Amino acid sequence: NDVCEEMREENDDHYLICSRITDCNECVETFKSNGKDKCRWYELDGDQLCDTGIDMYPYGNGETSCSSEPPLKKDCEDYETCNNCLENGCFMHGRGLGCDEYEIADGPPSYTNPIYNPDKTINDVCEEMREENDDHYLICSRITD
Repeated sequence: NDVCEEMREENDDHYLICSRITDCNECVETFKSNGKDKCRWYELDGDQLCDTGIDMYPYGNGETSCSSEPPLKKDCEDYETCNNCLENGCFMHGRGLGCDEYEIADGPPSYTNPIYNPDKTINDVCEEMREENDDHYLICSRITD
């Protein structure tokens, strides 16, 4: 089963690779077992740790580089791209309404990070948003009858 295999791989990446690293530079340069993704660095309430970058709510996806200055957490409204918005735990609203920390109940579709759907990536979700925007602006909004 693919889902079970992914869960085993994620568990192994956490316990056997990423969580054993205590240096930020070593962490962000270390590949996980799939050979393409790297571990991520977290600074949480004064603690520093290396982990896989998967489902670390509410701390986000972790850092992919090290800096002597801690990055400032932006407000959701400051993210301009769909990918940056979703990667930082915010909601992206279609039809040009931008990024926000809250989902809009009555309005255009809202899009969020697909962390609980192993068949989708953030790129997939952002592509769905672009397609819905195109359908709305290029097709539906031009119908007059």
